[in-house]
Amino acid sequence: MAMASSMSDNRFVMGYPSMNNDGNKYSQAPPPVPGYVLQGAYPPPPPPQPPYFGYPGAPTESKKHVSPSFNVWYNSRNYAPSGWALPEDDSSKRFGRVMLVTMVTLIVSMCMVSLVIWFLFGTQMPEFDVSSLAVSNLNGNDSVITANWDVNITVFKPDTDLRVDFDSVKASIFYKNYPLAAAAVEPFYSHGNRLLIIQIRMDNATAPGKPFLAGEIIENKNGGMMFVSVRLRMEAKFESGSVWRKETLRVFCEDLKINFSPAGGNGTLAEDSQTQCLIFT
Repeated sequence: MAMASSMSDNRFVMGYPSMNNDGNKYSQAPPPVPGYVLQGAYPPPPPPQPPYFGYPGAPTESKKHVSPSFNVWYNSRNYAPSGWALPEDDSSKRFGRVMLVTMVTLIVSMCMVSLVIWFLFGTQMPEFDVSSLAVSNLNGNDSVITANWDVNITVFKPDTDLRVDFDSVKASIFYKNYPLAAAAVEPFYSHGNRLLIIQIRMDNATAPGKPFLAGEIIENKNGGMMFVSVRLRMEAKFESGSVWRKETLRVFCEDLKINFSPAGGNGTLAEDSQTQCLIFT
């Protein structure tokens, strides 16, 4: 019996030790945190800690597992400017503004000058009109046409204060775009006068370029009528006060009707012929 009692005392006991055993080797539970009521055998969790360097704090009882988004927190931070940022180059900006203002000023000035020149000269271009045209001794064969041409052209200037100088003047007689005669004209000018008459004489022989044209011209003369053109090319200088401008003028007096007398080869400008000339610059 004694042996059985000793064996029962030496048996191992499985499980947790008794809480009432004063001889156990486990330490006692830590004291409760001040301000919190002890519930159960374990202490409550510690209170929320303050944020660490501005980062969001731990979740609270009212906002469990909720924290502000990263973008909201990042954008709410006010960072001081970095010390290595490059300073703005004010000199380059100032130079760009000066260049822009200069270009705009030049463009506006050129437009104003062009507008003033147009008002002074553009609407006051001289007018050219054929006042008389006579041809004498018109003869020819299959290759050469000979004749004496006398042309008077009237130049009308609308503005008497406008000074116009005409230089390098060349005159030509054409039949269907083929030249019959040509001559250089002395320079002339119009200072103050409204009307100016240019007298042009051409008496040279020329080949019209096509053999059949000579026969056609003689046939028209024998028929009593033909059409020719007078064309001028000149350099014109317009002056009004201290403002002046140069232009190359091309004057076209087209479809001039000539009536020939039945007795000979002389002809004059018909009364019903158009005489106004076109001006091209």
